[in-house]
Amino acid sequence: MLLERFSGQVKFLPLKRNASTALALKKQEKESVIAQVGVAHFIHIDHIKIEKKKMVIMNNYNSIKAVNASLLKECLKSPMHGWQYLHGDRTDSGAMSLGRLVHSLVLEPESHDEKYFVIGKGERVEKYREQAGSKEIVREAQLLEAKLIAQSVLENESAIELLKDAKREVDLTFEVNGIPCKARIDAHTNDTLIELKTSNEIYARDFTSAIIRFDYALQMAFYREALKRNGIEIRRAVIIQATTDSPYLSNVYELDDDFLQYGDNRINKSFNIAADLLKGIKPAQDKKIKKLNFPSWAITE
Repeated sequence: MLLERFSGQVKFLPLKRNASTALALKKQEKESVIAQVGVAHFIHIDHIKIEKKKMVIMNNYNSIKAVNASLLKECLKSPMHGWQYLHGDRTDSGAMSLGRLVHSLVLEPESHDEKYFVIGKGERVEKYREQAGSKEIVREAQLLEAKLIAQSVLENESAIELLKDAKREVDLTFEVNGIPCKARIDAHTNDTLIELKTSNEIYARDFTSAIIRFDYALQMAFYREALKRNGIEIRRAVIIQATTDSPYLSNVYELDDDFLQYGDNRINKSFNIAADLLKGIKPAQDKKIKKLNFPSWAITE
């Protein structure tokens, strides 16, 4: 299936930032920033070329019934989690909303205003639902925070170099052993897979743990397979990390082959479960009695 390729090392790409970068703004300074520059004009992205081609154009991506990386991640928790992902209501968190905002500002700035409806502090969301239509309602302060985070990416020359000629927000469909699959990829070039992640990890070792904890390696391996089955051979996988706390920083990490091998292994562990769920086979809850052994690390003198 999707396999082949662990030292678990992260390679740093050189981080170059403008000396004039003034993004070490504390949270309490945000109101004055709004007053000085205005939310709508804070980010300047004229120097980045936007390539908007999509290999598969799908306005209804979310309605396509297929295995994706998110489903595979849920199946690794348990088959019941996978079933819930497919058939239950999905919750949205503030972190997820912030991540979407940053993605929009960095990857699709030309269509950002078409997606979001901005309201001020203290204004009731319900008051604007009809006016907002299909747009997602966000508060001005949240949008400003997203712009501060996005700005750190747009001032990182390594990130700009990767993104300037990349295809962005690419929707792909493919099959594995007759099972329909889909992937929504942040960006890629002819040989490089690029993902943008927002997180609060500052140190490389902590972000390495996050890659394992949140199954980003599975996600990257799955996307690499999606591109391969659409005729693009990926030679390197890169994550652009944007920190979500002040000072807002960005890092560019290239994953080694062992990360991708680990991701392939995780895919193989969950793919058949996801395929059965897709066929409508509801899993039974595991009701066996499980034995717990007292952990050695908890022993104290």
